Amino acid sequence: MKTVEATFAVVLFLVFLAFLTLNQYKAQPELVPQDVTLIQDTVFNEIQTNPVYRANALSLEQLELNLFINSTVPERYNHNITVCEVGPCQPLAINTKEEIYVDTLVISNTTKTAYLTLYLWQE
Repeated sequence: MKTVEATFAVVLFLVFLAFLTLNQYKAQPELVPQDVTLIQDTVFNEIQTNPVYRANALSLEQLELNLFINSTVPERYNHNITVCEVGPCQPLAINTKEEIYVDTLVISNTTKTAYLTLYLWQE
């Protein structure tokens, strides 16, 4: 009889430990939606690898960068971009009550460095 009680106590203890362990590892809510991360990665990857966009960023010219971003970011998102020589760039005053997602890319060559900050928020 004592063997059954001891076995039951061990099983009960293991169930209790499993319960505590599983509660610790509940899925945390994501801070940045997956589609926003994908947009940021797509934009930054193209700017890093495209020589024209890279040169525009290093010379602080935003026109072509804005045209590219306009064609890349889905219409459900508003966006803005800043490019500056000294990072981080000054924050923008964006008048919205929505969550604003910000990411920065640093681009450099042997003589120049540019900080490109992308702001995304839903309409």
